[in-house]
Amino acid sequence: MSTIALRNALRKTVRNAIDATPGGDVLITAMIFSIIIAITLVGYLKLSTNSLKLAHRTYFADLAGNLAEGRRMVAKILELGQQRGEVAPVVKPEQVARQCQQSVMGTLLVWSLRGDEKLETRLEESFQHFWRAITLNREAQR
Repeated sequence: MSTIALRNALRKTVRNAIDATPGGDVLITAMIFSIIIAITLVGYLKLSTNSLKLAHRTYFADLAGNLAEGRRMVAKILELGQQRGEVAPVVKPEQVARQCQQSVMGTLLVWSLRGDEKLETRLEESFQHFWRAITLNREAQR
């Protein structure tokens, strides 16, 4: 039975109980309404929890997909760099693309915790270090 159907069935039962109470006893009515409110809130909380779980899964699925797409683009750039002789041929583009992402994400995390310099400065420093690690020596000297 769905939450809405359950709520409606309980509401009808409660309404019948209230109507059957001589003089509409206030205490019984208050207790019954408290039960209805509690059951309704539990239903909404369950629905909210399920919605939150779905949103959470969707967000991380989207994030994972976006990260994978970003890695594919970085790997392609690295492959082109290898073809042009700018990136060391021993570098595995897919592996280095992941390391590039990890470098950027790590830089963002450390910066967010410290915030002592401009983010742009921190990202540039990380990129320069990364670039020196993957390029041929003649390129790194520039």
